[in-house]
Amino acid sequence: MWRASTGVRVEDDLIRAMLHMVMEMDASFTDAMSAQVEQQLRLQYGGEKVWIKPYPRIPHEKKDKAVKEYLEGMPIEQVVLKNGLSRASLYRHLKKK
Repeated sequence: MWRASTGVRVEDDLIRAMLHMVMEMDASFTDAMSAQVEQQLRLQYGGEKVWIKPYPRIPHEKKDKAVKEYLEGMPIEQVVLKNGLSRASLYRHLKKK
């Protein structure tokens, strides 16, 4: 997809790709708002390499260990803290068992 105002492909630019997604999700987010956010981000981060933290994947073994600890009576707050899980993740994994 091309952005008409610049002639740059949206897929080639992370900022434009994200703003394009926001505009598709929310019609009240206007082109003017998009341009303003883009300008601010480019002023702040232009030319820098920016690292995007990947969404962490928790190994099944760790989830299984957390489920076992929970089923053995360990308080849920302690289980999730010890294993780096959210309560929702633990409950989701419990439901699969």
